[in-house]
Amino acid sequence: MGLWSCLSDKYASVYIEHLRGSNISLIFSALENLLIDLAKLIANDLRIDIELDKRPMSFINKYILWFTKKCGLELKLDGERNKKLDAIREIRNRFIHILSREVPEDIKRTLADMTEKISDGDIDDEFVNQSFQEISKLVKKVELSYIDFYDNLKKHD
Repeated sequence: MGLWSCLSDKYASVYIEHLRGSNISLIFSALENLLIDLAKLIANDLRIDIELDKRPMSFINKYILWFTKKCGLELKLDGERNKKLDAIREIRNRFIHILSREVPEDIKRTLADMTEKISDGDIDDEFVNQSFQEISKLVKKVELSYIDFYDNLKKHD
């Protein structure tokens, strides 16, 4: 008898949801680590300290604000991208902290906009795929902004 035959449908679906949640958590953490490493690199190039905004906002938004306001990178997020990142962050936080916590209604609406298959905040393969795509788009935007920043920095050396 195989492992899956021994597990009830409930445990199998919990395992799959954990697997999906861990994938989202990993990609989100990779994004956060990229922003930290990039901030260190830029701070070193500019010979400045990293001083993040103290106001309550997401980790990612604090770094993006620092990149734009203190370093001059052209890196702004539109409202739609922010909503999607907030939804992904909510699912990631829900996975890490309290998997059974109820997902707020506004986040559910954004999740539903990202994929038609999500109901009640459940994580499906399409949402994981959409999350990877959204984070990849942001990473590409960060990369292009850094290339422009670096080119301008070298012109002034």
